[in-house]
Amino acid sequence: MFYQKKHRNFGQSALTRDRRSDKNKGSHLKGDAMNNKALVLFLTLCLVFLFFFNSCSGEKERDKQEAEAMETHKKILTVDTHCDTPMMLAEGEYDIGEMHGAGLERRGKIDLPRMKQGGLDAEFFAAFVAQGERTEQGYEKARERAGLLIKSIYDMCDKYPEMVSLATEPDDAYRLAEQGKIAAFIGLENGYPIGKDLALVEEFYNKGVRYITLC
Repeated sequence: MFYQKKHRNFGQSALTRDRRSDKNKGSHLKGDAMNNKALVLFLTLCLVFLFFFNSCSGEKERDKQEAEAMETHKKILTVDTHCDTPMMLAEGEYDIGEMHGAGLERRGKIDLPRMKQGGLDAEFFAAFVAQGERTEQGYEKARERAGLLIKSIYDMCDKYPEMVSLATEPDDAYRLAEQGKIAAFIGLENGYPIGKDLALVEEFYNKGVRYITLC
């Protein structure tokens, strides 16, 4: 009887210890889970902080660079060496003196107000003539087209003298920039109008053309 009772007590004690052990294990597991959640939350907060810190630092750096770029832009003479706008001017349907916003039909790439707004000081307006037959008739037609485009540039300067003036030398660009005007240089895109008569190079020069491309 004593042995059986003692044996039963021993079994109950062992069972109690097992239950306590399981309970302790459960407590440890719950504690580990809570610690893991806390760690994940902490790391997430760290990442969020770093993201916003880097974003703010990046924005400040970009703002600083943009300010420096704008300051440099104001100090130098800015020149665009090519635009095909005279093709639209010659048609008489595009008013370069008005600002043309996005979404407008035939809005063009540039206009005088946007050139001023963007700080553009000088522009080479191109008189572009497409290649045609290399015949006397073809050359004559090309010369007429070039003359029409060059005239459209002069007409622009006459229509908006307070915003733009013809320029033929580098000093003109600096002088006009001081007056708050855009310098309009002229370029002949494609030497096709010259044909076989090289004397026409001087003729185009006298009309204000300051560069001629080969095609």
